[in-house]
Amino acid sequence: MGTRDMGHEHGYARMFTEKAGKSYGRVNPRGIEEMWEDMFRWLYENEQDFAFPITGCLNVSGRPQVLATHERFIDWINTHQGVTMDEMNKDFRGGNKSPAQA
Repeated sequence: MGTRDMGHEHGYARMFTEKAGKSYGRVNPRGIEEMWEDMFRWLYENEQDFAFPITGCLNVSGRPQVLATHERFIDWINTHQGVTMDEMNKDFRGGNKSPAQA
């Protein structure tokens, strides 16, 4: 897919959102997963080259429901053509030459 970075805020959907009204800061992981899928789907359909960073908040990243969310999302992403690490690696290396001493 390429390597254009869409930025930290676009790729990072917090599992803990302090300003979410009446949520005590907790957000349903399925809602986050759906939002990530919507963002990825739009980028996949409308952008030729992009990077979709997946990050985890230190406060919640080890929780089972968060790990399951990441696993489901990565499995879903891998159903799309051109997004495996091998394909991204070949795309990146094709457009970037290694230094002579490397």
